[in-house]
Amino acid sequence: MSLTHQGASRRTLPHLLAAGLVAVTASICSASLADDKIVIGFVTHHHLDQFQERIWQGARTAAADLGVELKLAAPDNVDPEAQLAIVQSLVNSGVSGIATPVTSESLVAPLNAIVDSGTPVVTFLLNSPNVHAPFVGERTFPTWKEFGKRVATKLGADAKGEVLVGYCSADLEILAHRADGTIAGLREAGPNLTVLGPFDVKLSATENYAAWEALALAHPNAVAMLDLCAPGIVSLSKLKTSGGYNWLIAGADTTPENLAAVQAGTAWMAEGQSEFLQGYMPVLMLIDAIRSGKKALDPSFFDSGNQFVTLDNADEPYDLDDVTFEELLKIANSPELTAAHYKKSLTGGQLKDWKSLLQPIENQNK
Repeated sequence: MSLTHQGASRRTLPHLLAAGLVAVTASICSASLADDKIVIGFVTHHHLDQFQERIWQGARTAAADLGVELKLAAPDNVDPEAQLAIVQSLVNSGVSGIATPVTSESLVAPLNAIVDSGTPVVTFLLNSPNVHAPFVGERTFPTWKEFGKRVATKLGADAKGEVLVGYCSADLEILAHRADGTIAGLREAGPNLTVLGPFDVKLSATENYAAWEALALAHPNAVAMLDLCAPGIVSLSKLKTSGGYNWLIAGADTTPENLAAVQAGTAWMAEGQSEFLQGYMPVLMLIDAIRSGKKALDPSFFDSGNQFVTLDNADEPYDLDDVTFEELLKIANSPELTAAHYKKSLTGGQLKDWKSLLQPIENQNK
């Protein structure tokens, strides 16, 4: 598990074995929290990649902007039980609010119990409409249908051949919606393509590379490889270079590594979901609720916005300044530039009036 506090450097703790979890829980609970101090517990579902780090960056920025303490934590791997144990230990320590993704339906009842006990919750990145809390994340199916249509259009209206679709977990409903949208878009815009998948290509870099390597060997004549999670673009780019493949590569998340692959020409497109806002907005929403005396927030959906990034296109959502690819790459590699990029809208643009942007929770997949 990794655990950090606002204003402190990250330190790595032992894996969440039983003894380690007890030690971590005791450490968190031993800190008494003053009644008048707002402390937000922010728990991601793992800490394996740059994507999660960019979410943490957004949360850190919000806490600093709004003058509250932030307790950041994550299990080393995707493990709903370990994630829940961290969340519950933070609640027991007296945090003022909790932000966390919903990685399994098994988290729904415990999170609702936390809300019922008087601690507000906001979910982000991965959701369940059954949690009695707001969700900050992408609008899944239509976004990924557009992704699939763009890939098929790039291949050409008359293109034929196999297009493989992979995602990092078969257990997450939101990834199933990504796959459904991608496949629908591919079939609509590329009726002659043979779409295969979705394949479970895992999350860790090592497992992801091995999964795609096996698929590449089994489908040597594929025309496109699409990974709907963060590690895929890098894995596929390495395989394409070493194996001499000619696939079109596209996938999820505008991490510096993925953008570097687009810049190098090994990948064509990276789809971003404004991960900075997925860290910033839950903290902002929780602090607003706490300072106004709310113990719970009504379920709602805040669309974090999407970007379809190629060398020729780097349009931004909301009223964020559109940037060139080179500018976006600089922003992605700089926490300071990232914060400055969003601050203009957060302090005086569309995002300042964020409450007007809240939608019914059911809109998340429409």
